[in-house]
Amino acid sequence: MEMGIYQNQPTLQSLPTKVRQSDSLLSSAQKQQDKMQLTMALAQVCELQKQYGKTAANLETLVEGFMWLMDGTPMDKILDAMKTYVLTHNDIPTPSDLLKIINPPEEPLSKAVFIALCQAKDRGEYLTPTERKYMRDYENIEITKTGKYHE
Repeated sequence: MEMGIYQNQPTLQSLPTKVRQSDSLLSSAQKQQDKMQLTMALAQVCELQKQYGKTAANLETLVEGFMWLMDGTPMDKILDAMKTYVLTHNDIPTPSDLLKIINPPEEPLSKAVFIALCQAKDRGEYLTPTERKYMRDYENIEITKTGKYHE
């Protein structure tokens, strides 16, 4: 067995694979810490948003649902989104409310911009690759919505 700086301590490479695979333990500990943070935050939100009377079972169900649906989203982003939501709404946020804050939807493509690009193209003006992509994207959205190609 390979020894480290201190003679009695093995190096990481000399440890059995099972010992090195402590990421799952850390991950589990992190999930528990995240769950505690989320529980505290949701309990506070319930009080702030006048959702008095939530039982421990209600709160546990709420936390479990959030943990399941928002798995993979960093807890700091969830808590920041929750704060943003609570500052502008008077109800408890849903996971989809928070995800809209964390990953805002793209702005819809504008028909006016599309028409202006078509007119520029008809005049023989050079369209950048971004402008051509905008036109293709707009046309694809319209075809999907209406089933018709732009006339």
